[in-house]
Amino acid sequence: MRLDIPTTTEKPLVWLGSSYRDLMAMPGPVRQFFGHALGRAQQGERHESTKVLRGFGGAGILEIIRDDEMRRMKKEVIAGVEVLHGSDNVFADLGLPNAGKLKVKSDLVIEITRAIRRLGLTQEAAAQRMGLTQPKVSSIVRGDLANVSERKLMECLTRLGYDIEIAVRPSKRRTGQLTVAVA
Repeated sequence: MRLDIPTTTEKPLVWLGSSYRDLMAMPGPVRQFFGHALGRAQQGERHESTKVLRGFGGAGILEIIRDDEMRRMKKEVIAGVEVLHGSDNVFADLGLPNAGKLKVKSDLVIEITRAIRRLGLTQEAAAQRMGLTQPKVSSIVRGDLANVSERKLMECLTRLGYDIEIAVRPSKRRTGQLTVAVA
């Protein structure tokens, strides 16, 4: 099943040194928070917890395929630092359960955040328009995905002036997938 909502091309995710292993050692909620922040960065957005790292050039790439999780991570060494290139789903890279669902929720939240910004709304005004409380809007735009459904996030987008179309078609894979595509 494919959920069609406007999306941008995602930037590649790169893990430097032990950053991937360090994050994987953290509790699930921490990985989920970082997953949302990294997902925003991949879509060209800035989460308050992100910053730009500069000064690394290219090097030879060794591809590592992890069949158990059906994802692809590439590994390279740049200036003596191990770099892992993430897949298109940072939540899967972080080993979180329901990674596909978290990716969809995060993509929807990114669009909600963009809509609020585009419309010039305060969180209070956005809350009134979306039928939520201001603290709930604050929680959502910070990436707290635990207590909100995809359906509620889609409803928020329609209340902010978005049309949502859900397209269902046979998958080329054995198991279908749920994705967000922004037009």
